[in-house]
Amino acid sequence: MVIRVALTLLLVLLLWLNGAFLPGSDVYALVKDKSGAIWAGTDKGIAVFYEPENIFTSNTIAATIPNLNRRPLLENELVRTIAVDGGNRKWVGTDNGLWLFSEEGETAVAQFTTENSPLPANKIQDIAINQSTGEVFVSTELGLVSFRGTATETIGKPDCAAVFPNPVRPGYTGLVGISGLANNALVKITDVTGNLVYQAQATGGTLAWDLRDAKGKRVKSGVYLAFSSTPDDKQSCTSKIAVIGQ
Repeated sequence: MVIRVALTLLLVLLLWLNGAFLPGSDVYALVKDKSGAIWAGTDKGIAVFYEPENIFTSNTIAATIPNLNRRPLLENELVRTIAVDGGNRKWVGTDNGLWLFSEEGETAVAQFTTENSPLPANKIQDIAINQSTGEVFVSTELGLVSFRGTATETIGKPDCAAVFPNPVRPGYTGLVGISGLANNALVKITDVTGNLVYQAQATGGTLAWDLRDAKGKRVKSGVYLAFSSTPDDKQSCTSKIAVIGQ
């Protein structure tokens, strides 16, 4: 509590001196994302500072309020905690549940409450992410729960991608995770004859594939190849995915 109050006073003072305004007067969370922007969670929503270093050198600093459906992101919601995953997406904890937003906050990827998830309570106290596995740990007022996230961060030179589950057995309806990729790599999935089935950009170091092609049709049984590469083509990898009895 003492740390939060001191943090609030320091940040609000610095921002006030530089002409910036937050949506709320109490700051509960500060986090630096993978682009260097600072996300601030307040008692009335979220603000983002895209050039935080200017706070010490400029007379003014602009606080950007992300918008979702033409409204300020989590307007009037108490934002207690924010965490950034391997895909630079934002996991946000409020008194009314857990949110996952896209990199810039313009899209709500998922919302979790006690009604649609294993959350023991809607009041979220803290969030921590294992960047290597993507697992998201959520602390609530009634206990701890974890989610298997779909974004990881590959540190250093990536190994050849790992696929799970592999093989994909009959009746499986979940996602296939291709992990260990170069961060934000382009992934192309083909059949063994080279026909392109699906392509997408990895979320951090992981791509989650729903076993559907570009037209949304479930793929047939067979062996598929996942080719991944960075934009500069300096890091590439090929992995096999076996789909059985679909």
